Amino acid sequence: MTEAVSSISSATQSVTSTNSSFDDMAGDEFMALLLAQLRNQNPLEPMDDQQLLNQVTQLTSMQELQSMNSTLKEMAASSSLMDGAGLIGHSIQAQLAGILVEGVVTGASVLDDQVTLWLQDLQVPLENVLQVYMTEGADE
Repeated sequence: MTEAVSSISSATQSVTSTNSSFDDMAGDEFMALLLAQLRNQNPLEPMDDQQLLNQVTQLTSMQELQSMNSTLKEMAASSSLMDGAGLIGHSIQAQLAGILVEGVVTGASVLDDQVTLWLQDLQVPLENVLQVYMTEGADE
C-alpha cells in the first residue's frame, strides 16, 4: 500500500512540478495521473464509478476548452491582421523607440505573433499607433 501511495504521490509531483495549472495540464499528463490512480487503488475500496466518470468528463472538457482557446487565439490574430490591413493607404502617427513617426501605411504583416505595419521600410507594431487619419486624395 505504501508503494501505491508513493506512486500516486510521484505522479502528482511530476504533474505539479511542470508548474502548470489544471487548465494548462496536457491531456497526456491528466491521463497518466488517472491511470496511476487506477493502477494503485485499494482493491477493497475501488474508485467510485461516478468519480471515474467525473474525471473522464473533466479530461474531455479540458481538451475541448484547449481547442476553443486555440481557435479564439487564431481568430484574434486574424482580426488584428485585418485591422492592420484596413490601415493600408492611411496616414498614421506612432511611437517607435520613444520617437514619433508618421507615414502612409504600405503594408501589414505578422512578425513574432504581433501585427506590424509597414511605412515604406519602417516597421511599426500596430499597438504603437497613436493616430490614424485619411491621406489626401484617398477615397473615403
